[in-house]
Amino acid sequence: MPIQQKRDVLLIVAFVLICIIAAYAYVQTQKNEIISATKIEIATQEKVLATLATLTSRDGADSVVESIIKDCSLESRARFDTQLGKLATLNKVELAEIEQLFEACGSFFSGRKALMVARLSRELEMYENLVALVGAVDSSSDKELYKTDDWNKLVSLEKDRSQLATTLVEIQRAIITELRKGTPVSSDTLELLMVDGQKNKEKLIERGTEIDALRGEVLHI
Repeated sequence: MPIQQKRDVLLIVAFVLICIIAAYAYVQTQKNEIISATKIEIATQEKVLATLATLTSRDGADSVVESIIKDCSLESRARFDTQLGKLATLNKVELAEIEQLFEACGSFFSGRKALMVARLSRELEMYENLVALVGAVDSSSDKELYKTDDWNKLVSLEKDRSQLATTLVEIQRAIITELRKGTPVSSDTLELLMVDGQKNKEKLIERGTEIDALRGEVLHI
């Protein structure tokens, strides 16, 4: 092969190699940028989770949930809470009153809790998607760093506590209904309902303790 042809071939090979190296460098740069941007999104999403987890744990709500679920008036809330604490001693007129108050006030906290847990669950899903994206692009990414298992356990506990809160409301409604019908406080029906209510409250306290402990581990508080 003539020297000129050899030079031309070498130039072509060199050009191809340069293009390959440049393409590889570009791909790596893009990959690193994607990883970096996604990690920033993960950090932001983790802050959202932390805020929602704290609010949910304290039976609070963010502005979104507050705008959706409204409590009864302050006067009605105070009256309802007072009368609810002495159901067994209420007369017929007071029972009729608390039944009406129950419709307006009874399910506020459990309903708000359920919606907050739903939001927390949805934000966790978005968080896991971002973590999965980083894992797909960067094989060296450490999934344990993002504590997705702990977050899932925390949300699971909150879902359980939310269900317990809803069940407690249903028990309270059933007790009021029985009292309104004239069922004696000493009856088996009401005694069973009250026992169920007490067990439910104890489970709520237990879940709350578990949630606070796990949340402290996850958020380092």
